[in-house]
Amino acid sequence: MQQQYQAYGQQPPQVSLATGEKFRQKVDTNVFQVSMACLKDQATEIATGDPITCSACSGILNVYSEIKVEGDAQQVWICEFCNTRNVVNIEPEEKPKTDAVSYILEAAPVKSEAEKKEEKTTGGVNKDISIVFCVDVSGSMAGSRLQAVQQTMRNQIKDMYENHPDRKIGIVTFTDDVRIIGDGTAAVTIIDAGKLHDYDFILKHAVVGASTSLSRGIKDTRAKVDQAVNNLRATGSTALGPGMLAAIGLAGEGSPGSQVIVCTDGASNMGLNDPAFYSRVGEYAQGKGVTVHIVTFQGTECNIDMISTVCQMTNGEIERVSLHDLASNFKDFLAKPVLATLVKLKVKLHSGLEFRNEMVQNLSMQNTILSKDFGNVNEDTDVCFEYQMKPLRELLKIKDIDFSKLQQLPFQAQIHYTALDGSKQVRVITNRLDISTDKEDLKKDADFQILGINAIQQSSKLARVGEFKQAQAVAKAWDKVMTRDTAQLSCNQMAEVQNFRSNIGQTYNLMHQQQVMTSQQPQQYGQRAQVSDAVSQNMYQAARINKSKWTKSSK
Repeated sequence: MQQQYQAYGQQPPQVSLATGEKFRQKVDTNVFQVSMACLKDQATEIATGDPITCSACSGILNVYSEIKVEGDAQQVWICEFCNTRNVVNIEPEEKPKTDAVSYILEAAPVKSEAEKKEEKTTGGVNKDISIVFCVDVSGSMAGSRLQAVQQTMRNQIKDMYENHPDRKIGIVTFTDDVRIIGDGTAAVTIIDAGKLHDYDFILKHAVVGASTSLSRGIKDTRAKVDQAVNNLRATGSTALGPGMLAAIGLAGEGSPGSQVIVCTDGASNMGLNDPAFYSRVGEYAQGKGVTVHIVTFQGTECNIDMISTVCQMTNGEIERVSLHDLASNFKDFLAKPVLATLVKLKVKLHSGLEFRNEMVQNLSMQNTILSKDFGNVNEDTDVCFEYQMKPLRELLKIKDIDFSKLQQLPFQAQIHYTALDGSKQVRVITNRLDISTDKEDLKKDADFQILGINAIQQSSKLARVGEFKQAQAVAKAWDKVMTRDTAQLSCNQMAEVQNFRSNIGQTYNLMHQQQVMTSQQPQQYGQRAQVSDAVSQNMYQAARINKSKWTKSSK
């Protein structure tokens, strides 16, 4: 958990827009970042059982906690987050010794002897993840588009045959009907037009199909899979929603970490297709540990704004590509394995602090706890947050804490997740930072990569919910702060400023274009303006920018 901290902030700059409307946006170095790459660390201190939690604020006892002995050997922990007195019972060797501790809440399921033997033979808990290609074969895909998809699939199948022979590779197609082909070793299941509105029917047949047509690794099924790819033909309409559901149902019977890649060139015009449906599909995929990626083609419109819900809930990617770039995107999707599933992040602040620029429904405990669901995560999942001191009137209500004497404040990330072996764990990471009121020193020491990533995530997050004016204001405010007094910045900081401007440039222009389009669209009360695929895809990716993408874009 990396942090930039400023104790008392500054007056928010006033940002003027072309329309004359003004937003006040607070921008400073009060930013920290949580990277899920920490879940790769196998050397983390391990503890069994539940962690000791503060009775008042949900902070977890950690390496910085002080335990005092009172009276008749009674152990007392005064919570460093809220100053609450907690009576505890802990042996000296049980107290955390490092700032990162993993608690095993529930052990991995016991494997049968046959499973142990197979795992020993094939190696690893990821031996049988499923990769399902969900392919649009409607009439508009005929010709070069379908040919490009077929060649890309062949390349990926060849790569997995050589490097991941135990992966299960399946295919689902959608047009006027949905066809569950699987690995091509069993009869194709056809879901015709009359059943494309029946959620349970589609899912049931996909789950059953997994046991018959997606039960063996690509080392045994490659010839059949290749044949199925070669036989793809384009005709008819676009039952995208039902096709996606069938593909997720198929992949969901594989190991956690399985993936679905949806490739389409048009909006769904048959069967299930509304926001509530995609939320339901996303919940199912999330529960099964399936990551869903979507690939569309530049120059087409697929209503990414609506279908992106599934990707967001499963931490998948969305790309709009040219035919030339199709292969590299498929490869990128599969390059980073899932580290954990059903990931829920809880970030805990000191009682004198509060989060800002977060959705109210994600906050609790007087805005000192932020909770977010991430579904699946990989080593590139990075999330930034902003915080600030509470208003003076709120600080005065907090008893028994003299803020004038505080020199450090604690921060804590609690990552609840299911590991790929099925065990349920929580990784607790606690840091303390010194309090400072010297803004110039804070900026001098600031990590401009973290600040830049946060700026893009925050502005794009606003744009994704239709707040394009405010999103532009946020981007402008961050640009103003990061480029102020550039002579005082280090070479590395200047490089990160340029990187920020390179990353934010296209995103800001698209925000402006969409704002103009939105202002020209007649809208009914409560109805959201239509958003183009170019804007939706860019805002989705920008809201998920991480250190890897940031570094890649600077090269």
